[in-house]
Amino acid sequence: MIYVISDVHGRYTEFLRLLKKVRFKETDELYVLGDVVDRGNENLKMLDFCRSRKNVTLLKGNHELFMQRYLEGSPRLRENWRLWGGCTTLWELEPLPMQKKQEYLRFLQELPHYRSLRTGGKDYFLTHSGFSVDIADPVIGQDGRIDIQASVQRFVEMDEWAYLISDDLHFLPASVRFDRYIICGHYPTLEYREEGGIYVTPVFTDIDCGCAWKQPSPHRKMACLCLDTGEVCYQRIR
Repeated sequence: MIYVISDVHGRYTEFLRLLKKVRFKETDELYVLGDVVDRGNENLKMLDFCRSRKNVTLLKGNHELFMQRYLEGSPRLRENWRLWGGCTTLWELEPLPMQKKQEYLRFLQELPHYRSLRTGGKDYFLTHSGFSVDIADPVIGQDGRIDIQASVQRFVEMDEWAYLISDDLHFLPASVRFDRYIICGHYPTLEYREEGGIYVTPVFTDIDCGCAWKQPSPHRKMACLCLDTGEVCYQRIR
């Protein structure tokens, strides 16, 4: 089975509970669509889990990029990262020896931004934020649809930061069509659905169900979507 989860944000304990609920096995595949760090209290455990499992692929989200830029020594990022939820990750990271920090840096630098795959007779494009209208014109295929993989590759090469923080996918006209179905996270569904849960459209599915939602809500949860069956399993976040 192929599973996708996004925006865990340091909730490692709840993440393991969710995997237990879906009976995740070594023969299954899991794609984590970015933002495994910040805001929660078990950020490095989440990174270590993704680093150590051959059947788990972490895609880069904006919070992985924040951590990467900090480790690269980006000026002024430290305080900004704190404002963006990085306090807990900084607290875990700073006591570590330089060698360990460099290991994390190399891992973050090499993270992919997307994966394309086919399962259940359907083509999927997995990524963190989905799309950007400001960086460059998208790549249009011969059939008139947007080639999402070529477009995202172009966006990332031109401005990785702008792509990973973009929420433009959620505001595109209904007439926009892509050459494959997009699964993303990044933009919490609690922003536009009071009850939360995954948000399914004809073009994309958003699986960030607000487990790190800034506002108190009984609907904060983490979602795991099985691409083979379409089933969704949730783990509530207290």
